[in-house]
Amino acid sequence: MGLRRVLLLGEGNFSFAASLCGARATHVVATCYESEEDASRRGGAARSIRRLRESGAEVVFSVDCTKLKDYFSPEKREFDCIYFNFPHCGRKAGVVKNRELLAHFFRRGAESSCVQVLVNNITSTIHSLHQTGIKPNINLQEATSSETTELNDFAAFESQLGKIQYFIFMETDPPGSCEKGSCVGVIRTSRELVSSELVLVFASLNLDLLAMLLCGISDWRMLWTPDTRFLRQFPRGQLRLFKSFSLYPPSYVHDVSFWVPEGEQFDEVAFHTLARGVSGEMVVSVQLRDSFQQAGTGRRSLCYRLTFQSCDRALSCRGAAEMQLRLREEIQRQLGVTLR
Repeated sequence: MGLRRVLLLGEGNFSFAASLCGARATHVVATCYESEEDASRRGGAARSIRRLRESGAEVVFSVDCTKLKDYFSPEKREFDCIYFNFPHCGRKAGVVKNRELLAHFFRRGAESSCVQVLVNNITSTIHSLHQTGIKPNINLQEATSSETTELNDFAAFESQLGKIQYFIFMETDPPGSCEKGSCVGVIRTSRELVSSELVLVFASLNLDLLAMLLCGISDWRMLWTPDTRFLRQFPRGQLRLFKSFSLYPPSYVHDVSFWVPEGEQFDEVAFHTLARGVSGEMVVSVQLRDSFQQAGTGRRSLCYRLTFQSCDRALSCRGAAEMQLRLREEIQRQLGVTLR
């Protein structure tokens, strides 16, 4: 039998929490709304708090039961049982405010529960699918504005579509190889689409990236190749570790610099789309190398570096140069830029 996690909310003098200290295989997390200084003034509270801490229980103060996610990280939000013995807003708050308190508590709790259930289902499905020997570890991270600059292309694109509550990260062996792993999904919640009384939870998953991580595929273009050397490795859709058949294909690097049309916002997504289109998906990476604004005129210049490489055959130097030439022609025609 595993360790049971029990959460106690709105404790007064912590006597109920202290009574659970001796329960077998139980970890108690006791909270109250007041600060430790105010709570300790209650009769017997100091003694109960001391007993809880000596037994290894967690005691958390100044906890608002309607904002529990602010006090517990995602990996510590799973509890086997939650006690809220005397839910109220204070002696003179009145019945209406007490009812509102409970409504907010259950509404927030339902949202967190739905998110956790969804993540658990995603995790169990991934574990049942992979047959590669790689052990994926799924982590849920809250979305913060400071993280947006560190996201991969998938997560950055999803961030433009709407507010994200959580990012789903997957880390594969060896454990600890990177701090969070790769972002393979995002979770959003909404109360506005149907009713304010209902919580809708949405998940977006990058299935291409999931397959690449589980099968050890370094180039996403391989997922769409008709090459039988690739397809034969996954009979009937079985997920296995990929064995590369072209270890050192040649690659070519080209830069392109241009002036952005005055008064217009440069469409980077359209630029990436054009690069993939003219190269027949043979552009491996597109990196912004330089950006500056000309003094006096205010004109903005951008410089991108493109790497061309085929995933299933040797690309010639001439072939890469022709792709670069076509790209220069297309960005002038379709994006209205001025080449430098």
